[in-house]
Amino acid sequence: MSKLGSSFVVRLTLSYIFFAGLWVVFSDRFLGLIASDVDVLTRFQTIKGALFIVVTGSILFAVLHRAFRSRIRTEHQLLEANEKLNALIQATPLAIITLDLHERVMSWNDAAEKMFGWQESEVLGRINPTIPESERLAACKLHSQAFAGKTIYGAEVIRQNKKGETLEVSLSIAVIRNVQGDVKGIVAVLADISEQKLREEQLRYLSLHDSLTGIYNRAYFEQEMRRIETGRHSSVGMIVCDVDGLKLYNDNYGHSVGDALLKAAAQVIKSCFRDGDVVARIGGDEFAVLLPDSDSIAVEQAYSRIREATNKFNEESGGLYLSMSIGYAVSEGSAKMLDLFKIADDNMYKEKNLYYKNSGNDKLISILASRNFSAKLKDDK
Repeated sequence: MSKLGSSFVVRLTLSYIFFAGLWVVFSDRFLGLIASDVDVLTRFQTIKGALFIVVTGSILFAVLHRAFRSRIRTEHQLLEANEKLNALIQATPLAIITLDLHERVMSWNDAAEKMFGWQESEVLGRINPTIPESERLAACKLHSQAFAGKTIYGAEVIRQNKKGETLEVSLSIAVIRNVQGDVKGIVAVLADISEQKLREEQLRYLSLHDSLTGIYNRAYFEQEMRRIETGRHSSVGMIVCDVDGLKLYNDNYGHSVGDALLKAAAQVIKSCFRDGDVVARIGGDEFAVLLPDSDSIAVEQAYSRIREATNKFNEESGGLYLSMSIGYAVSEGSAKMLDLFKIADDNMYKEKNLYYKNSGNDKLISILASRNFSAKLKDDK
């Protein structure tokens, strides 16, 4: 019986005792005053008793009838609310799972069946099967917080389906209490965010990589420059490369050919460095490489590797011919990255000016003509 029901019973009992006592005391005194004959007094006592039974019975009936009607109405309202809640639980696209104090499954909605693959009949009474072994400790910590009364909102966790495939889900947890307020379990609401996380990762990749060449973009390069500048590095090397004659390719053969040349340049440069080195396209035809903790000898060797890789590409390519102007700079100790970049960029332009001074474009045109570049493009198409 609820606290509210117990209180009602106590009040009703005390009220009955109080009014019944008043009736007995005062009715007997009143009868003693109006009747002295024993027979008359007996008849009045009988009438009084019958009247007492009728009145108290009527009052008790009215009170109980009202109480039961209210209780029935409340039960109907609760039943209707439960039906609406159950309908909502089954209709929601969110997986809803209830667990007891021992983390055994008490309920499992249709969305949970769809998300994880188990039917409700397969998991009822079992330890929650959606938690991978590697996530058990973290899940226990979350559940302990929930059992302690803390509501968990939108925790990003890893769960598994019946096939053993992992899912990234957003998890919210709240406790289930009985009418006395004691914790009897928890309800977990889960949303599959695997596709959302994949899109976020794709967007993050696109925000940091050049869409044409696939290497890092200028935004990431500048971010790394700031990171390196605030770090502790004995020396930092920087290389700047600029593709020669890109306009010639674009004007004479179309931008698709110019794009192919840029892709080739990116791959040639990237092949000369480790995966951890930052190789980025920082402009239309300009590339740059960051080399933390690299001295002048290491940077000069990197410069030579780029030259060798470029020559090898030109030997093996039957169509595209790659020419790049390259400049580099090395800072000993702490240095401003923008200053270092300017030195490397200036050195690159010195080499480019020398290239054009020596009629670099004319040489490129003659090389392309000797390679029958136009015929090669038609064959590729």
